[in-house]
Amino acid sequence: MKITAVTNCYHLVKGSLQGFCTVEFDDSLVVKGFRILKSNEGKLFVAYPSKENKKNPERPYEDVVYFKKSSNVWNDFQAHILEEFNNSAKQPTNSRTKVEV
Repeated sequence: MKITAVTNCYHLVKGSLQGFCTVEFDDSLVVKGFRILKSNEGKLFVAYPSKENKKNPERPYEDVVYFKKSSNVWNDFQAHILEEFNNSAKQPTNSRTKVEV
């Protein structure tokens, strides 16, 4: 599976939240809502899209899409997303950037 586009990188600083982006895979699957967060150490990382979990108050949000833990794709994926997110700060929003993993 290849990332064919990273689009709609919105920069929005609100606490640890730094922004959002949309990722397109193989020119066919589009996943919205990846979050760019800042850790306590100041390092950026990518979080999966999530939804409110009303059934379990101990875990108020749950991921709606994720890579299997055995997948080596996640590290490459995250690196490309962060690179495009950082580059988008220098470009107009809603720019469509083609990348491949």
